[in-house]
Amino acid sequence: MTDNAKENFLEIFSLAKKNKIISESLTVRTSKMLYPLDAVAASCLTLAIQRYGQNERTLFSFLHDTASNSINSFLPNDTTTYNLAVVYDYVIYNFYTALAETNLDSTNWRAIRVAIERVESGIINKNNIDDALKIVKSIGLLNLFYNGVVVDLAFLETYALKALGIKNPRGIIEKLTANKIIRFAAYKSQFILFEGTDINIEDELYKAATIVPVPKLVAAEIAPYVKKTVVVASASYYRTGTPRYFQYVVSNEPYDVEPTGDDDGFINLIFPLEDIKDCILKLSASSGKAIVYAYFNDTEKIVRHLYEIKKLQYLLDNVVLEDRIAKGEILKQQSFEAQLLNEAINSCVEMPNGQVEWFFNGEQQIIKSRKDFNKLLSTVCDVVYNETPIIRNELFNKQKISSAISLARVNLLDAMIEHWQEEDFGFSPTQYPPERTIYNTLFKSSGIHRQNEDGLWILGEPITPNLQSLWTVCSDFLAKSTEKAFKLSDLVKTLKMRPYKLKQGVIDFWLPIFLFVRQQEFALYNGETFVLNINKELFELLQKRLNDFTIKAFDVNGIKLELFNKYREFLNKERGETITSNSLMDTIRPFFNFYNGLNKYAKTTRKFDYDVTAKFRDVLATAKDPCKAFLEDIPAALGYNDFHNEEFAAQYLQLIKTAVHELVICYDLFIDRIEDAVVGYLGLPHDYIKYKEIFGSALFKYKQRIVNN
Repeated sequence: MTDNAKENFLEIFSLAKKNKIISESLTVRTSKMLYPLDAVAASCLTLAIQRYGQNERTLFSFLHDTASNSINSFLPNDTTTYNLAVVYDYVIYNFYTALAETNLDSTNWRAIRVAIERVESGIINKNNIDDALKIVKSIGLLNLFYNGVVVDLAFLETYALKALGIKNPRGIIEKLTANKIIRFAAYKSQFILFEGTDINIEDELYKAATIVPVPKLVAAEIAPYVKKTVVVASASYYRTGTPRYFQYVVSNEPYDVEPTGDDDGFINLIFPLEDIKDCILKLSASSGKAIVYAYFNDTEKIVRHLYEIKKLQYLLDNVVLEDRIAKGEILKQQSFEAQLLNEAINSCVEMPNGQVEWFFNGEQQIIKSRKDFNKLLSTVCDVVYNETPIIRNELFNKQKISSAISLARVNLLDAMIEHWQEEDFGFSPTQYPPERTIYNTLFKSSGIHRQNEDGLWILGEPITPNLQSLWTVCSDFLAKSTEKAFKLSDLVKTLKMRPYKLKQGVIDFWLPIFLFVRQQEFALYNGETFVLNINKELFELLQKRLNDFTIKAFDVNGIKLELFNKYREFLNKERGETITSNSLMDTIRPFFNFYNGLNKYAKTTRKFDYDVTAKFRDVLATAKDPCKAFLEDIPAALGYNDFHNEEFAAQYLQLIKTAVHELVICYDLFIDRIEDAVVGYLGLPHDYIKYKEIFGSALFKYKQRIVNN
């Protein structure tokens, strides 16, 4: 390499780095090792190989190739390197099949081919055609691979002189521009290939500026240009295991809506039409919601980009009309302006520069970096969702669980029902399916499933703080239901709101667990039907029709101990000195199980020797509150209200026994009555053995008669 060639080569390297075509990490020493491949051409060639070739394999083929346009057959000189024009020829020759197929770059490659055909059509002097083609190919590749970099006259002229070997590049560029083969797109500071149009877009934009008014930052107009992705509060996620997602909301006035569903909070970007800082401070101090307010002070740059978009839209609607070329160019320019507007808005949010003031909880927040911004979101979660339980398990701590975890939920609940008295619910110690992992999170580490002093495995209140807030809110809800039954859906609504805001996946696991652990302390109703057992079928119904279920806790205060013990005496259970929710449910449930086991006749007949039997059964059949049924309705139906009278108390127990006995034998008595009626009508003896023989003999004669006939 001569000194002159070396100087030109280094100038191209500096130009490529200045215009951000090559990485900052690429050194001069490395670039020299690529000679005669200059830095700009090397970068484009690398991207072409990655996009259309097979990476290393294609690269090695390029390095060893000796055919036409290969680097090994290329002869450089002081002003000619293995440049963009040669790279274009190499790519077209070697990747023709890939480029011929429809792909994301098809439009760009077609534009290059059209520009080349126009140059070769004769509108350019034949002495300048080769140089013009080099410039067209170079612009085409730069447009394709580096749509956002600066490719102005200075860059193009320098590259043409130092790499393409063109002696009069400015003259060639001017001729290409005059013939509308290329044009300088001022909106992105880049020469681009152009198919040509009679409309002067720049002049029309100047005219549009006198017609289109400068827009105001109305929320509806600016919202489409704000990034739609959500932001995760990283520190809060790490601490609690619950992902918290913040959604961007654009408005002209402060937003005051409770986040629901997937949204845990809002980043309210406020583009004020008047000074409303005081209003924001007051609202953020009083609302208590997970909303961070971003107040835009300097909106000049944003307005400028929005104005350009409006002017371009005016041209589309009123000027270009049927001009396909002009319309396509304006659409590109409009898309580019929209991109710049998006970057202008989002850069203010993600990389604060003083243009935005931040407010939360009635105070202005200091945000100097993206890290500070995410810290603020986590602080919001800590303040607003301060009762969130700690559940570090991403398998189910999410809004929507996968089908695999739904199956794990079924398996875990089945194991709880069937094996809660066993260590680890009977899971194999050598296998770790998802349900085992979730068991460790919800049951084992929290202490809900643990051994007691006698070494027995029990279910109870968590003994670690991770789930304590969740247990407490559910227990408080249960305690409030002693006076009036509450819908289970009301509990779920509470869990979905601050200060808990649980994900639906957690609720789907937690609600059945809590109900199973506390099942002796409440009555559960499906519509108006008392639910006797907490089982698999119930959990499936809860998942599908939660709104149908209500719950009412037992209030053991004020229950007559003597009456309670009479029921226990009937069931041959030990008398109690006190009444607990567990002993109450243990006493009541067998009566309902007895009623459900009756056949249809026993549930409907009124033919009993004692009237109290039907009254006793009817109370069981229509009971909405089992506690009230046994402690008020049954005694009232049987005519008893003074259980301090020992004679009354003894008679009450006897009546219960009589009613139960009649319900047990009523169907057999019904069959006996039918038998008596049939036998009497036929004039047969009432002895079963005798009338069986008569029936047998008659049946035999009947069969013989049929055979003979």
